Amino acid sequence: MIQQTETYRLRRVVSIYAIVTADHLTGIHAHFRNHSHQHAWELCHCISGQISAQQDEKTILLTPGQCLLIPPGVDHTVSTTTQDSEAVVLSFTCTDSYLTALRGLPVGTNQRQRQRFLEILTELRSAFTLDKDELRILKFRPSDHSPLGAEQLICCYLEEILIEMLRSVVQQEQAEHTDLESAVQSFLASQVTAYIRANLGEDLSVESIAAHFHYSRNRMGILYKSATGMTLGKAITLQRISRAKELLAQGEKSVTEISGELGFSSPQYFSRKFTQETGWPPSQFAAQTLELP
Repeated sequence: MIQQTETYRLRRVVSIYAIVTADHLTGIHAHFRNHSHQHAWELCHCISGQISAQQDEKTILLTPGQCLLIPPGVDHTVSTTTQDSEAVVLSFTCTDSYLTALRGLPVGTNQRQRQRFLEILTELRSAFTLDKDELRILKFRPSDHSPLGAEQLICCYLEEILIEMLRSVVQQEQAEHTDLESAVQSFLASQVTAYIRANLGEDLSVESIAAHFHYSRNRMGILYKSATGMTLGKAITLQRISRAKELLAQGEKSVTEISGELGFSSPQYFSRKFTQETGWPPSQFAAQTLELP
């Protein structure tokens, strides 16, 4: 009797489908014009010198060893700004269930990842015919002398780099979460909370936060609540109230000034929300705090 064995389908965290563009930059390149890829992600890696990436009116500077992952549909520019700059910029299509946690965040790389970028450059040069010595591929033409498996190795190396990036950013969260999805959600929630803290005086809303992180309003709300147990609207309110407590305790600003500084629509609305969350009107909370030794 032949015993049947069970098969196990190996789980894939990220799968590369296609390479869209590939660039190896050296020296000063003022900028790649403002552009976006409709369906492709773009990965910028600084080998030496400095990379300047601008997206959403925000400039991010990458130092040697750092990467930046830019999601599809986001207008951005990329520049190398010093004579000793060297960078790799790749755009590609892939499964992206987990990559969303990495979007727009400078992430450091380890020695193995940095070596993989160099190996990608080697395989690209071997696999495709270039128009000039400098590697800048916008239209891929396979070389007649391409080594066996060169294109597949490019995908493998890139997948390995992305997996290592995911591991690095969720390492702390995985101490508390046993599965990758929960860890990624926790990491994303921590980034959202930090963004709220840094922009308390702005016109914060679920829509504006979702847009900043390139999510739909509903998706962002679901992910944040799944990770924290509270809605984004509640998180915005609690962060503003927490900061209001600090300012009231200092005794240097009036309720009206604090209300305006923290983005409340009116002092009356601020007082109502503060009282709901703390049980004290702002003026009484300030007086009580200032009386403490």
